[in-house]
Amino acid sequence: MRITRRLYGRKADSGKTRNEFPRVPLPLVRAGIPGAPRAARGEDGQGGGRRGGHDEQPAAVELGERAGMRRGRPGSQDGAADGDAELAGHVEHGRCGASGPARDTVVAPGRGLDSPGLERAEPAQDAVSAALTRPHRLLEPLGTREEGAGCEMGPEEFRAAGHELIDWIADYRARIPQLPVQAQVRPGEVAAKLPDRAPEEGEPFDRVLADLERVVVPGVTQVQHPRYFGWFPANATLTSVLGDLAAGGLGALGITWQSAPALTEVEEVVVEWLRELTALPASWKGVIQDTASSACLVALLAARERATDYSEVRGGLQAETAPLTVYTTEHAHSSIAKAVALAGFGRDNLRLVEVNPVTYAMRPEALAVTLEADVAAGRRPAAVVVNTGTTGTTAVDPLAQIVPLARQYGMWVHVDAAMAGSALLLPEMRWMIDGVEGADSLAWNPHKWLGTIGDCSLLYVADPGHLIRVMSTNPSYLRSGVDGEVTQYKDWGIPLGRRFRALKLWFQLRLEGAEAIRARLRRDLDNARWFADQVSSAPGWRVLAPVILQTVVLRHEPAGAVSATGVVLDADALNAHTLAWADSVNASGAALVTPSLLDGVWSVRVSIGAERTERRDIEELWSLLRQAALDAEPARR
Repeated sequence: MRITRRLYGRKADSGKTRNEFPRVPLPLVRAGIPGAPRAARGEDGQGGGRRGGHDEQPAAVELGERAGMRRGRPGSQDGAADGDAELAGHVEHGRCGASGPARDTVVAPGRGLDSPGLERAEPAQDAVSAALTRPHRLLEPLGTREEGAGCEMGPEEFRAAGHELIDWIADYRARIPQLPVQAQVRPGEVAAKLPDRAPEEGEPFDRVLADLERVVVPGVTQVQHPRYFGWFPANATLTSVLGDLAAGGLGALGITWQSAPALTEVEEVVVEWLRELTALPASWKGVIQDTASSACLVALLAARERATDYSEVRGGLQAETAPLTVYTTEHAHSSIAKAVALAGFGRDNLRLVEVNPVTYAMRPEALAVTLEADVAAGRRPAAVVVNTGTTGTTAVDPLAQIVPLARQYGMWVHVDAAMAGSALLLPEMRWMIDGVEGADSLAWNPHKWLGTIGDCSLLYVADPGHLIRVMSTNPSYLRSGVDGEVTQYKDWGIPLGRRFRALKLWFQLRLEGAEAIRARLRRDLDNARWFADQVSSAPGWRVLAPVILQTVVLRHEPAGAVSATGVVLDADALNAHTLAWADSVNASGAALVTPSLLDGVWSVRVSIGAERTERRDIEELWSLLRQAALDAEPARR
C-alpha cells in the first residue's frame, strides 16, 4: 500500500510495506497548533522533541495531532512551525458533556472569529489535505451546559472525538507487542470496574476514552499480537478497520436493495472479486454472512429443503416419513453439530465418519459403508459437510472422492473452509478443494487469516435460486419497483437487517492488493514448515499431524510417558505435563498457544498467522516452549 500525504501545503510520500505503520519524522508541523503538546514543539516552543518517549509515532497519530484535534494539552499559544508551511487552520474546542461551548469553533489561519468569508476555502488537493484544511462553517453554539448535561454529538463534536479515538487506536496498535498476549484478569474483574446502572447524564468523551484504556484493554486477549498462536488467526488489519469505520459512519440500513443500493452492489462486486481470487466455479454466487457457523446453518437448511422437496411449506420435518441424516467427522468444527441440531435434523442423525489415523481426513470408503447402512435402516442421507482445514489439525477431507458418493445418494455437499479458505488465494494450495465443481456450497472466513476485521464470512452457492426459495420472505412493506431486477440479500440468509460488511473487504483489498496478502500467507506457511522442522528434530518433541497449512500440532514427551514409536504409556502423566507447560506459557503473557485433545490425549496447537508475526517471533516461541516444558517435568517440580 502506498500512501501519499499533503500536509500544510507540503507533499510527503511514503512507500511502506503492508506490515509497517506509516510514519512521519519529527519535528512536527503541529508545533504551531494551539494546544499541541509542549514536547512536540520543544520546551522553547521552536519545534523538535518527542512525545511520550517515542522517537516516531504512527502517521495516524501525527495527522490527528497536526489537525489540532487533541484536546486539553498544555503548551504555548505561540511558537514557530520550524520553517514548515503556514498552518491550514486550528480548532478551538468546547467540551462535550461539560461546561463551555457545546461545539467546536473553527478558525482559519490569520483570521479572527469575526472575519468574513469563513464559509468557503481553497479546494483541497486530496483527502488528507481536505481533512486538514476543511472549510468549516462557524457553528452556532448550543449554549453553555452545566457539568453532566450530556453531549448531543453532532458532526463537529464527532470530528474532535473521532480524531482522539483514531489517535488512541494507532497508539494502541503500535504498543501491542509490549502487552501480555493473554488477558491477565480474573473472572468478574472487568465487570467490577463498571457501574451497576447506566448513567443518567452524559459524560465527557475524555472520561470514556480513559476507561477504555483503564477497564477494557486489560481484559482483552491480544489476538493482534505477533506472539499470538492460539485458536486460529483473527486478524483485523487496519485497512479493514477503516472500512468498518466508514460503514458505521454511513449508518446504512441493509434490508433491501432499495434501502441501500450501494450496500448490495458493493457486496456483489467484492464477493465476485474473491470468488475469482480463490478460483471457485464461475457460475457460483456469494453472500456475506456474519460467521461460518451461520453459513453452515444456512447451507444445511438449504440441504434439508432439497431433500424433502420443500417441506417448510407443508408440515416440516415432523411430517416426513423417514429421518434425514448428515455426515462429517469428529474433527469438524463444533458449529456443525450445532447447525445440525438447529436445522431440525437432530444430533442423533449426525454421523461421524471414520478418519485416516495419520492425516485425520475423512475416509471415503468409511463414508460409503455408513451410507449403505443408513439407507438399509430406512434413513435418508441429506448432506455431507466436507472439512477443508479441520479445527484441531487442519486436516483436508478428500472432496473429489466424496462428491461422487454424495451424488449417488442425492446429498448436499457443503465445504467448510472457515480458516483455510484464505489459502485458496494461493494457486499452489487449491488442490485442497479439487472436485469443488461438484459441491453445492462453500464457506470461509476473511475475518480469520485473510485479515478482514470480524465479522465477515463468505458463503458461495452453486444454485442461488434454490437458496432464495428456501430463505425468502416478502412482506408488503418491503415491496419495491425493482423487485426481480436486483439482488435482495435478505433472501440469502437468516437476518433481515444487514450491516455494510462489504466495505471492510473493499477497503482492505483496494488498500493492500491481493499480491501483498498472498505474500503474507506464504510467509506464514513457510514459518509453519520451519517450526515443524525444529520440533521434529528436537529430542523429546513430536509433531502429531501433517502440517498442511499454518498450524503445527505438537507434544513434549517426558521420559517414560511415550514409547519410541509414539505409543502413549502413561496418559495421565502425559496430560498433566502437557497442560502444565502450556498453561505456564499462556499465564506468562509472553505468548498464547491452545491445548487440544487429539486421539484422547492432550496436545498443543501452535497456529501461526497473526498479521505481524515474523520468523523471530517463532524463534522466541520455540525457546519459550522448550523452557516451559523443561520446568514442568516432574523431576524439576
